[in-house]
Amino acid sequence: MAQQAFHYEMPPEAKARPKTAVDVMRTELLSVGIQIVNGGGETNLHAHNGEDAVWLVLGGQAAFYNADGDRLLIGRHEMVVLPSGTKYWFESASDEPLEIVRIGAKDPRVAPSRTDVTSRDRVARVGATPHVQAEQIVAIPA
Repeated sequence: MAQQAFHYEMPPEAKARPKTAVDVMRTELLSVGIQIVNGGGETNLHAHNGEDAVWLVLGGQAAFYNADGDRLLIGRHEMVVLPSGTKYWFESASDEPLEIVRIGAKDPRVAPSRTDVTSRDRVARVGATPHVQAEQIVAIPA
């Protein structure tokens, strides 16, 4: 695969939705996406198996929770690392929209899966998360 470059800007419609996902790129081992979360936009307690993830806040604040309910507040330019199998959920923790990048790295020896620890019923108000695609900049020659 040749080098690739991408451009991201918050989609204007994202500020009017509880949550929007921007798909940036995906390879066999690596994935990058951005979520814009407004007014909570919480998820349920879950874990991703076979994939480590780094979450980096671009704007706003995120509150991450573990299986014991412990809260970790991270702000702009701060990040949290979640090894494969870590149980967590997160929500926006400020009035400003949360813009957060997720970088995932798959373990090629493990089939990736998601384990929901608590029901997704508590997030019914969020509904389906619309996805948009980031713009790819002209490929850089190899």
